[in-house]
Amino acid sequence: MQEDEPIGDPERTKTRLFIRLAQLYPETLEPFPYSDCRKIRRSASHRSKRYRYLVPDLALYWSDIAGFVWPPSGWWLKKSCDELRQLQQSCFRADFFTRYPQYKSLRLLLSRSRTPRLHRGIIAHEEMRQIINMLIDMACAGDKPRETFQE
Repeated sequence: MQEDEPIGDPERTKTRLFIRLAQLYPETLEPFPYSDCRKIRRSASHRSKRYRYLVPDLALYWSDIAGFVWPPSGWWLKKSCDELRQLQQSCFRADFFTRYPQYKSLRLLLSRSRTPRLHRGIIAHEEMRQIINMLIDMACAGDKPRETFQE
């Protein structure tokens, strides 16, 4: 940090968050990890009917996040705070496994070595979701971030 930089400068924090979103965005352009999804569904085959909508549910969840990240201008921050809070509640408040609890047990089957593309995608989209929440909170609460990103 430079000496003349104010501690907790909200504009600098926003800029850093937008830069991080731009760095993560290419992950959303990767081909969808169909083979990794099939692999974990097969591993849980005794309950496979329960997981038959994994691909469309995950694709919808990821597209909600990617749609807000691109274009990187933060166009959605120009909306009213009420609109932002509604979007936050419906799209960004919960991680994938909380929003779709029927897939919670599949989380144990994910790993960098076994399902690398799916694992990487989930990590990237979760970080983007948390950043979007921080930016919405900053926009609605006088530029005070609610949380810090947790790895």
